[in-house]
Order: sequence, then C-alpha cells, then structure tokens
Amino acid sequence: MSIRLVATDLDDTLLRRDLTISDRTVQTVQAAVKNGVVVTVATGRMFCSALLHARRLGVNVPLITYNGALIRTAESGETLYERTLEEATAAKVLAVSREKGWFVQSYLDDVLHVPVMNDWVARYAARTVVEPVVDGEAFYSNPGRPHKMLLIATPEEIPAMQAEVRRLFGDELHVTSSKPQFLELVHPRASKGAALAYLADYYGIKQEEVMAIGDSNNDMEMIRYAGWGVAVANAVEEVRLAAQAMTTSHEEDGVAVAIERFVLNAGR
Repeated sequence: MSIRLVATDLDDTLLRRDLTISDRTVQTVQAAVKNGVVVTVATGRMFCSALLHARRLGVNVPLITYNGALIRTAESGETLYERTLEEATAAKVLAVSREKGWFVQSYLDDVLHVPVMNDWVARYAARTVVEPVVDGEAFYSNPGRPHKMLLIATPEEIPAMQAEVRRLFGDELHVTSSKPQFLELVHPRASKGAALAYLADYYGIKQEEVMAIGDSNNDMEMIRYAGWGVAVANAVEEVRLAAQAMTTSHEEDGVAVAIERFVLNAGR
C-alpha cells in the first residue's frame, strides 16, 4: 500500500537543533508533493508559528496545531476542525496554577497570553517566533476557551505536576508533553492522532496510507494511528517502541530519509 499522507512533528523531528529545515528536506518534501502525496505538519505549536515552517516547505495544506486541537489551512486560514477547552476547565487550571505557584501560559485565538514576562516566556517566544501578550493580573480572570494551556517547570518538577493535574482534572483534560519542561493541556478529545484521522478522512485517504513521523510523547497518538509510524533516532523510548520503523535523527534529516525510503523509493 502506497503512502498518500505524511504528517511530521516539528521540534526535534523536522527541525534541526538550530530550528532550521535543510534544503534536502525541502526538496524531498516537494518531490513527494509532486507525486501527489499530502505532506503536513502536526505540532504542539501555535498555528502562526507552524505556518512559518509550512511556508519553508512550500506546502499549502491544512496544518495540525496545538497537539491536534486546531486544524487550519495554511494560506487561506480556513479552520477545518477545532477542540477548545471549556471555559470552566480553563478557569480551574488558572486557579490551581495560581494556588500552587505553577507558571502557566494560555493560547487564545492564536495569541500567546502570559501573566508575566520571565525567562521561560522569553525563551519560548524566541524559539517559536511569537510575540506574547502580558496580561498581568487580568490573565487569571479571563480564561476564555483556549486551544491549549502550557505549564512550564524544571524537568524534575514536571512528573509530580502531571500526577496532580491528572488527579484534579481527570477526563476534563488531555495531558501530554513535547519536552521535559512542558506539560501541555488540551481538550480531552484533542490529540495529533485524532486530528490526523480527521485529515485522512477529509482527503479520502485510508489509515494504512498514512505515515506519521515524531519523537516525543505528544506524538504517540499519531504514531499509533498511522498505518506507518516512524520514529526519529532521537525519539523517546516510548515512541521508538510504538513505531513500525526508525529513521535518522532530526540532525541527520530524518524526515527526508523517511520520505525517501518509505514514500519515494517504496517497493524499489
């Protein structure tokens, strides 16, 4: 069965350590597109941040963002699918974070909102090329319906925070992580896997014709959904165990290698 839809994570999968995409990867993606393959990104990032990399790849397709909470078409900006958090749930996250002294940021209408500017926010904003809105005290009283909320702490603190969030919120949230210092909170039915299934149906593509490439815990659902799940060499152990195949690391053009091997040269 040939691959007709490819979804790749961004950070630590498509993007190299310096946050760039190699010419080889761009050329390989374009070769797949010319062969009729839909190539998209599936990321925890905001739509506006993902769009910069979609443009570098030269793809004008629906992008899976916010860990599957939003699918929006690259250039037209048409929203095809979204799952926002309930306002009551978002308010509870803010209240708990304030009570426990956790740092949280929120994503409303593709805008990053934070209570204060600190080193965590500065590093995050620089990495994702977004401009945060600093709301001060008003941040805690205007929860809205965000696509995602993000807790940031040291990697040593995150496991206990994750356990507490799951204890307090149960099935009100889907909790995942893309990096050791992040705890990502989205709608309970939002995941990259669910969004990828939606996108495959949108294009009339069978599950076995889908390839997903990833590295981290928030990629697990799409790796498991895809007919052909691929882990980059630098992926966490859980993703490597769940994948059907391995490719090289993000520093070694792992996405390009996977597309060359399993899409462009499959069966040769």
